[in-house]
Amino acid sequence: MENEDPFFIVDVSHCAKQYLKWTYYFPQIQPFYAVKTNGNHFLIETIEKMGGGFDCASIEELNTVLTVCPNIDCSTRIIYAHPCKPISHIKYFRDRNVQLTVADNESELIKLKTYWPNVKILLRLKTNDSKSLIPLSTKFGVSENMIIPLFQIAKRLNLNLIGCSFHVGTGCYDVNAFKHALIFAKQTFDISNQLEFNFNFKILNIGGGFLGIDEDGKPSFAQMSKAIIQSLNQLFPSNQSNYFITAVCLLVCLFICIDIFVMAEPGRYFAAGYMNLVTSIINCRFNNKIYFNDSSIEMSHVENVYYINDGIYGSLSSILYEKAIYKLSCLKKYDQEKTYRSAIFGPTCDSSDCLSTSIDLPLLDVGDHLLIYNIGSYSDVCSTNFNGFQTKKYFYIWKDS
Repeated sequence: MENEDPFFIVDVSHCAKQYLKWTYYFPQIQPFYAVKTNGNHFLIETIEKMGGGFDCASIEELNTVLTVCPNIDCSTRIIYAHPCKPISHIKYFRDRNVQLTVADNESELIKLKTYWPNVKILLRLKTNDSKSLIPLSTKFGVSENMIIPLFQIAKRLNLNLIGCSFHVGTGCYDVNAFKHALIFAKQTFDISNQLEFNFNFKILNIGGGFLGIDEDGKPSFAQMSKAIIQSLNQLFPSNQSNYFITAVCLLVCLFICIDIFVMAEPGRYFAAGYMNLVTSIINCRFNNKIYFNDSSIEMSHVENVYYINDGIYGSLSSILYEKAIYKLSCLKKYDQEKTYRSAIFGPTCDSSDCLSTSIDLPLLDVGDHLLIYNIGSYSDVCSTNFNGFQTKKYFYIWKDS
């Protein structure tokens, strides 16, 4: 039987190039890669060797990093960045010498006091992330009216609040989202320095939301970074002269009064362009219009229907929850340039397993392949084994250009 399995093409050079790009545009900001985006071992190893840290949100994610990087210093290179933590996970991170986490409510502060009393805590702020692919502030974050009450609780519990964090949402297209969040962060820093609290904030975590691939008509990474740096320099001027801060400086910052340590949690930025997906066509339905005699039916305008061996229950789930539209190409030579209005479905029995009901494609056949680009973020990590379909093969390449 021929091997029809889909597979990923992993560009191991991509992450290194993105890291160098980050240090060019963000010399003041230390990246802590969001492991949830893609737990590929080569990606994690590259980031660790280049000096980056890791945002881990569970025992499984921490263990992934520790498996790849067994000698990593958890006290300076790991943040437990989940605002809502099971007690068993708190103990696990504590026992592995992780020293930094986040919180956004009274219950979480009480848990930390009970099970991790010496941990350094960042207060997670609520932001306006309505223009992001996936807003997060409906679930996490402290609004302005709750800053002082939570400061009072933290003071009463004798907790070590050392800074604040925010997240403008996954896949942020709004330059102003970071600006407004940084203004809120500066206000929070100012309140923390009042004599009533005297928390002496030293760490600012600007979260994630950075896009990995520039898109037409959307702000580029260069434009986003320029706006963020301008706001940082205006609001936190003491950090203007800092060069790229290594993770070692985080430890120094925790104990010595120096300039603010600025960190971020990019995920999609490193992972999106890290992988492409190759799928094959496993079935076709040509002259699809003859199957419909009612023009009101959605599929009646489609000429050809193709079924491929990966879908929204597998590597392409972002189509469902992010409304993602992936760029793709056909791996076949054609004698003519004619295209046909087509639909693409995934392999499962569910009719909602649909990639597109309106895409122009040349005439294809069973065994032809589609190359789907920039699928490295939230793809294999979000896939299921529904109906027994799952992409498990990886081929690694290095691109010089």
